Amino acid sequence: MPLITFVAEDSEIVLDALIQALERLVQARVIGTATTAADSIAWLVANAEEWDLAVIDLYLNQGTGLEILTAVAERLPWQRVAILAIDPADPVRETCLSLGANAVFDKSTQLESFIEFCGRAGKSASTL
Repeated sequence: MPLITFVAEDSEIVLDALIQALERLVQARVIGTATTAADSIAWLVANAEEWDLAVIDLYLNQGTGLEILTAVAERLPWQRVAILAIDPADPVRETCLSLGANAVFDKSTQLESFIEFCGRAGKSASTL
C-alpha cells in the first residue's frame, strides 16, 4: 500500500523535488499540498482520516509549521508528522517535538534520514 502523504511547502522547486523523491523512494502517494499554514490546516482537518504522513516546512511564507503542528496534535495513532527546516536549532527541534512532530530534519543535510523515516512510516501505516 502506498504511504498517503500531504506536503506543506511554499517553494515550488522544493515541493516538486519532495514529491518525486517520496513517490520514487518510499512509494508514497501525495494526495494534498499547500503553501500556507492556513491552507495546510484546512486540508489536514478536512481529510483527518485520509493521510498517513504530513511533511511540513517549518517556515512558510504565510504562517509556520508550528501552527500546523498544533492543529494536528491529536491525530490517529498511525499518522506521522515530519518537519523540514533549514538548520533547525535544538530549541526549535525541541519545540516541534513537544508540539507533536514525530521527527525534525534539516533540509540541507538530513534528507537521507528523512527518507528513511518516511520508509518506516510507510511500513507502520501498512501494518494497520
